[in-house]
Amino acid sequence: MGVDLWRDPVQCAAMLRLRGIWILLIGLAAAAICASAAPAADPPVGGLRTGALEKLSSDRGRLVAGPVARSQHSIKAIDAATLRRQMIARPFTPYLSLLKYSGVDGSVDRVVKSMREGWQPKGERVVSLTPPVDWSAFRDSNRSLNYQLHCWDPLVPLVAAVSKSHDAEVLRFSLAVALDWIAQHPLPSNPTRDGSGSFAWYDMAVGLRITRLATLFDAACRDSTVSDETIVLLWRSLVDHFIYLENDKLIAFHSNHGIFQAAGQLAAARLFSWQPEIHAAVRQAEQRLQQMFRAHFTDEGVHREHSPGYQLAVMRTFSNLHRAGLLSCIAGFDEEFLKMQNAFAWMVQPDGYLLNFGDTDQVTLTSAELDEEGWTSASLRFAVTEGRQGTAPVQKTCGFKASGFVALRSDWPAPPDNAVNASYLAMQCAFHSRAHKHADDLSIAWFDHGQTILCDAGRYGYLGKSAAGSELRRDGFFYSDPNRVFVESTRAHCTVQVDDKNHRRIGVEPFGSALRSWGEQEGIQFAIGSVIYDKSVHHRRLVVTRPHEWLLVVDDIADDGGAPHDIRQWFQMGPEVKFEATRGQSVGFRLANRNQQLWAVPLESAMTLTPPVRGQTEPRLQGWWSPSALKMEPIWSLNWRAEGSNVRVAALFAFGDQMPAPIDPDTRAERDVISYGWRRGDRVERVLVDLRHAEPEVTHSSTQMPATSRPAD
Repeated sequence: MGVDLWRDPVQCAAMLRLRGIWILLIGLAAAAICASAAPAADPPVGGLRTGALEKLSSDRGRLVAGPVARSQHSIKAIDAATLRRQMIARPFTPYLSLLKYSGVDGSVDRVVKSMREGWQPKGERVVSLTPPVDWSAFRDSNRSLNYQLHCWDPLVPLVAAVSKSHDAEVLRFSLAVALDWIAQHPLPSNPTRDGSGSFAWYDMAVGLRITRLATLFDAACRDSTVSDETIVLLWRSLVDHFIYLENDKLIAFHSNHGIFQAAGQLAAARLFSWQPEIHAAVRQAEQRLQQMFRAHFTDEGVHREHSPGYQLAVMRTFSNLHRAGLLSCIAGFDEEFLKMQNAFAWMVQPDGYLLNFGDTDQVTLTSAELDEEGWTSASLRFAVTEGRQGTAPVQKTCGFKASGFVALRSDWPAPPDNAVNASYLAMQCAFHSRAHKHADDLSIAWFDHGQTILCDAGRYGYLGKSAAGSELRRDGFFYSDPNRVFVESTRAHCTVQVDDKNHRRIGVEPFGSALRSWGEQEGIQFAIGSVIYDKSVHHRRLVVTRPHEWLLVVDDIADDGGAPHDIRQWFQMGPEVKFEATRGQSVGFRLANRNQQLWAVPLESAMTLTPPVRGQTEPRLQGWWSPSALKMEPIWSLNWRAEGSNVRVAALFAFGDQMPAPIDPDTRAERDVISYGWRRGDRVERVLVDLRHAEPEVTHSSTQMPATSRPAD
């Protein structure tokens, strides 16, 4: 009976009536009045003060009825014949995908497996799409998959096939699934952005689902075999979606979710120019997108959610809307979007992988994808194609001071040179809001000698929900899964931890950018950032590198009140970096791909090495990173400890067979003059960074010791 059911949506509706669900749907839909916030003063679109993103949603006022909600009874009463006539009178609008999905090429062959075998996320059980669908399959086990199910992600290949080929069988199957969801999930009388746990009416899920529902409705109106009852059911659900999305209080203006909500509202509302209240949503969505386009990116073209992966996702959505002709509302879009692409080029490592700061998986882009997106940045194309196409940026170091991001490269090799021979060092200096912000202030990532040397923790996934008022929530963790908690934590990153605490992310004012300076002098590259923890603990980080040779990381931590603190300087080694041995307080590693020796050496005598660990599970997780969703891989993790109220810790990472021996590690004239030296064999290297001036002065020397003064190794 299952096959017959999905072949006939009318039968599906009849079955649902027998189950009593349709009666519930009619009763709740008739009674539900989802309010819309009264028009509020638009938040500023440029020059947002620190933390302003988090206020974009909180200042939107109370729930009141909007135009669609006020007229919902008459709008929902439109009969099927009128609906068909109005939709057929205009050209069919192809499905617009707001995110990148596999299987959206519209091939009917690709959807057969989904229709007959169901939806099976990687590593999870199969969810049958034959009604009745188990829409709560992942409610208690996996928030991300629960959300995807209610977005109708399993229907994306089917909707794309319907849009491209108007295949009747695929349409009937898709309509049966849609009707099943509609019957089980009426619009609540008092909806919330978080969907009250089920994700059925979760903010971003509504924005993505409405585009799929609108396409199915448009196709159904053009198919005479689809019953009038099905047309009406789809229409009434569409109206409920518009009621939800016209409500400012339900739009996540402060995060990328709001962008997808407005994008979905715009993509769907354009189909209904004949219905005044719904068509008014076009202008509302345009104003929202115009507002968020500028508010969510800095003037330097960097997305404010601390994650290159989310910059990529949001850029794709805007480019999709632009190619569909839906962004004429944004003046100067082309120029601003090119700036975003140029900034994004600095988030691509020499091996083509995206820098995995924040909630970013290890992914790559291709020139074909750039062509598909219509992206025109010559520097981004150069970075993505490893120099085979495009034009390299002129500079080798680039800081985004308002954004809180800096990247240092040795060069931009082009064929016949190999791009992976370049070095790349990045530092995270941003805190604009809680959105996708890890406890990673001033964390670094480093690529050299063809592989990742120091890596970030990655995203893992959004599993479990921390309880309001719980210790986890007070510590800034919205998710409770142990792996997710770990990858967000300070000790999963390459930064400093004070008193074994995570950097605070809630209950504090976001500082915006902590980037102070960067540059290159005498072949030495550097970057400086500074933050304040708990109002009194100052942390200044200086990173200095001679590409392909060494990296020096100097952290100064000082308490205004003179209170002592336990300081840990954490480093997470890349997945291909192999541990060899410890020598006193130093550690020897080897790069697997090039059989290259790497030494990690403390340059302050008060630093004590904690033995490196890899893949530790007890007493707590340590020595892991997440390259992709729901995947954890072991890596080597190490830290040096020091104590005091005014502490300096300095770590040297150097390539070469001989371990560097520090020279005068405790000698410095004053705090703003940083001087270190080390010896290897008969050569002595010294670095001095003078921070007493507006622009730091960096000097470096490498000299040969006289034979008579060489100490025995």
